Formats: sequence, structure tokens, C-alpha cells
Amino acid sequence: YCEPSWQHSSSLKLEIT
Repeated sequence: YCEPSWQHSSSLKLEIT
């Protein structure tokens, strides 16, 4: 998990990770 640079796409980031 990287730092939330785009909090609005936090869910997307989780999916990528």
C-alpha cells in the first residue's frame, strides 16, 4: 500500500495493490 496521493481513488488504489 502506497501513500494515499489520490484519496478520491483510494478504493482504486486498493484494487491495483
